[in-house]
Amino acid sequence: TYNDLKWIGMALQQYHETHGSFPPAVVRDANGNAMHSWRSVIQTQLADIVKTSDDFRSYKLSGPWDSKANQRSVTRHRFGTHPYQFLAIVGPNAAWSATGTRKLADFADGSSNTALVVAVRNTGIQWNQPIDAVVTPSRTLSVNGQRLDLSSDVFVLTADGAVRYAAHGLSNDILSALLTINGSDTVGEW
Repeated sequence: TYNDLKWIGMALQQYHETHGSFPPAVVRDANGNAMHSWRSVIQTQLADIVKTSDDFRSYKLSGPWDSKANQRSVTRHRFGTHPYQFLAIVGPNAAWSATGTRKLADFADGSSNTALVVAVRNTGIQWNQPIDAVVTPSRTLSVNGQRLDLSSDVFVLTADGAVRYAAHGLSNDILSALLTINGSDTVGEW
């Protein structure tokens, strides 16, 4: 999981270098319907980085995430069947905005003090499904309105590309500091 999350971080950095920002958390169609997750959008970059027989390029952004062809494509690479789910941190002051994109220059707290992605188990979210972790007003994370359990076995990818593992979970202080791009928070050692 550590290496997989590291590759995701590299793909996100590569996307940022090419497009001048991180991808949107969700790509929507003209009617506002969720079409693709950021995870689907970076598959081209992942293909360049991972260099395995995984078939990242069979996913088609021309169809919705849950089309038969795109559902089949997910089973052809390691992330589609991974025991961890990789979730962006979405919120008004979080690394990912629900309505736009972010640039590294937006991270006033510093890229090492802001979580981009958490890797957790048992959420049931598919790789290409456009659902992520949302920052609540009490500075916790929720998925589909349910509090995300971060009490053990959590990997965190920070905006600088570093991956950290919290075998015993994240304390509320550390989690709270990681959730904002501009809250004057620093994480320190953990």
